[in-house]
Amino acid sequence: MKTINFKTISIIIVLIILNLLTITYFKRKNNKLSTDNYNLTVQSDTIKKSYNRLTKEYEYTKASYAVNTVKDLKQFNKDLYNQTKQHKNTAVAIQSTASIYIPSQSKLNSIADTTDTYIKERFNFLYADSSITQKISGLNTINRLNNQIITNLDTNTTIIKLKYSIIKVKTGYQIQAFTTSKYLNISDLNAVYIENKPKSRWNVGLFMGYGLNSNSLGSDIRAGWSCGVGLNYRLF
Repeated sequence: MKTINFKTISIIIVLIILNLLTITYFKRKNNKLSTDNYNLTVQSDTIKKSYNRLTKEYEYTKASYAVNTVKDLKQFNKDLYNQTKQHKNTAVAIQSTASIYIPSQSKLNSIADTTDTYIKERFNFLYADSSITQKISGLNTINRLNNQIITNLDTNTTIIKLKYSIIKVKTGYQIQAFTTSKYLNISDLNAVYIENKPKSRWNVGLFMGYGLNSNSLGSDIRAGWSCGVGLNYRLF
């Protein structure tokens, strides 16, 4: 019975490893292409608005970006990338733009009968619900000679309270924003889910070099080319 020599075994092992590396490479390439295609659809995806009768909230839903590192976001959303690039460990970043359409308010003040040229009247308007708090106050100065009114604002503050969530779906991730106010409308909504998968310090790969080598028994030491499979550990 003819035995298989060491060289034949080595060639078989190398070919198997090369095939495994090729399969791994194309699998990673395919995953990256799938993620890139998904992120490209996010750019043109529209915000879906619905009303949840159970929670009595308006829900705004849009697909979110999914990347491995913040740097990968740059080609898809440069504005969101600029806001998150300094945060290396960011897992989720959310960007939203909201518009407020609070009904106009009016206040009628009776003006006292006076001969003064200037009449000063303070005003104070406040609107508040579970999502919006808006306060406007100031001073109206009325010039009786030319019927001119000068308005000075000393307070104009708006506080918006929103809830967000990132949910995993079959195609990727979705960002949801919630508000209970019918006067608040979200016109732009973006989010990025950053995986930040730690790279393994251990690596297996092929090596090739020239130096002293021997046969499988450790004898017949000679100089020449050698190749094989190596296991290494990255310190930094």
